[in-house]
Amino acid sequence: PSPMYFLSSLASISYDPSRLIREYLDRSVGGPIASLGVLFPSYFDYSSKMSSIIEQPYAELYNLMLEVSLPSYKRTFPPSTNVLGLDEGNSIELRNKEEVRYTGSIEASRCFDVIQGRVQVEVSSIDQFWNRFFKQGDQTLHLDSVVRIRNSQGSSLVVPPYGTPAPLQITGGGLIILDQGDVIIRGVRVPYSYEALSIVAPRAALVKFEETDVHHINIVAPMARFLSEANLQIYGSIDVGDVPGDSRNQGGVIRYREIQDPTQDGYGKFYKACVGEKDSTWYE
Repeated sequence: PSPMYFLSSLASISYDPSRLIREYLDRSVGGPIASLGVLFPSYFDYSSKMSSIIEQPYAELYNLMLEVSLPSYKRTFPPSTNVLGLDEGNSIELRNKEEVRYTGSIEASRCFDVIQGRVQVEVSSIDQFWNRFFKQGDQTLHLDSVVRIRNSQGSSLVVPPYGTPAPLQITGGGLIILDQGDVIIRGVRVPYSYEALSIVAPRAALVKFEETDVHHINIVAPMARFLSEANLQIYGSIDVGDVPGDSRNQGGVIRYREIQDPTQDGYGKFYKACVGEKDSTWYE
């Protein structure tokens, strides 16, 4: 690994020049390697190289009597089926007042099952997708549907494509299912609060953000590594398998768009009614 990951995050008051660098992720590296003062005469020098990942111990406290007194659907930990059991957080119930919006597993496989049952348009390749939904005149993506890209070639989905100005403006939100290939984001901008762009890539090995911008996007890629080559500002959500300790990751901020919360009243703005491309007539 990069040498910076031997250096744990420290507050200025905890900096000690005589402290020995001995281990990495609790594994002995045959040290001591050196003392902090040899490599970094001051805390200012140290802080510029230390890891940005902070490890902090925590304790879990649980008020058993309070939880048991609540209705089962309000219990958070442990689950209602076993008062003393461990809740792995793989099941959820979303409610808006008395209406149940969703109940069941939140694991990636369940997510894919739900989404695939809502596909409206299928295309064979990424080029076919852009030819159909990208508006060359105003340089915008008008989706307004759930689109599945088979992509048997395994090419990467680059948003927007190279040669197209970034960020990509989304005038009609929707969801893209990429069967094969990685996801590369250069810039995505949603000008209307009631629109959203989501990308689901179940077999992607990499999700990469290449440019500094305010990205409005949701990505589900549970097998992918996450890499950012620029400082990130994301409005949406990211679900990936791994955020590796990589010096190329520039950090940034991810902000969840609360309007996307299905338990909130404003969520109704995201509903879309779609008319099929073919008419069907039945005679009785």
